[in-house]
Amino acid sequence: MALSPERSTLMYMLVAFYATFFMWYAGWPRQGDPLSEIERERYSKALQGGFDDEVFAGDLENFIENDDGRPFTAVMNIAYRTELDYPENLPENFVEAESITEAIQTLSSGFLWTAVPYASIPIFIMDYSGHVYRASDDDEDEDGEVMQRHGSLETWDQVVALRFRSRRDFLDVVTEAKEQNLFYHKSASFSRMSVVVGSGRFTPLVTADMAVCCIVLVWCFLTFEISGPIFSLLFGDEGDKKKKKKEKKEKKEKDKKDKSDKKTLKSSSTEEAAAASPSPAPAN
Repeated sequence: MALSPERSTLMYMLVAFYATFFMWYAGWPRQGDPLSEIERERYSKALQGGFDDEVFAGDLENFIENDDGRPFTAVMNIAYRTELDYPENLPENFVEAESITEAIQTLSSGFLWTAVPYASIPIFIMDYSGHVYRASDDDEDEDGEVMQRHGSLETWDQVVALRFRSRRDFLDVVTEAKEQNLFYHKSASFSRMSVVVGSGRFTPLVTADMAVCCIVLVWCFLTFEISGPIFSLLFGDEGDKKKKKKEKKEKKEKDKKDKSDKKTLKSSSTEEAAAASPSPAPAN
């Protein structure tokens, strides 16, 4: 069945919308491109100083150097302070939060709104409920000191997982968050934080990325299907339009045929009348 001009336009718009969304969400055309040498140097300089230097610096360098350009998930384990503890050297015009809750809300909302344009979304946010297994003081490896420390300190308040299209996006988000002075709220409200990065080789049947793309695709399909009755109310039913157009065309052809028949009948009657009238007698 042919579509009305209105629904055809809507269909093209939905196809263009989904194609644009898919390219944005996948990070095309830079999808899969590792950081260049210039980008590595720029990010390293931009993120030096300002927050968590002793803990973050070494891991950050490895994070930048080992970039493979692929999407990844950052799982953050967070332990909150009981009281706010802002550093003394705050920027000018910086507004301190009045409570732990306010500081956390300011940090989380600012970070998430910074991450949304990069198609970075939270996969889950959960409260910490305990450990099934944790490292103990007897677990020795090349990083034995950290293992011993984790045996007593690995207790958290919340676990958050964020999806990023690439490490480039993550570094852009962190750089922008730093420029917005959001990490001062982090220092004041977080007592400890651990970030684990994962980008598995095994792809399950349904991933978070597939689910998001399917949700948007289903929304486009439902929008198109619902447009049928809505457009019928606004612009009239497609079937009624075609039926009226066909009836109008048939009526026009019938009128034209009737006129032609009447003209033919009139011509025939004139000829019959002329043939039936007596011929005048010839003059002597």
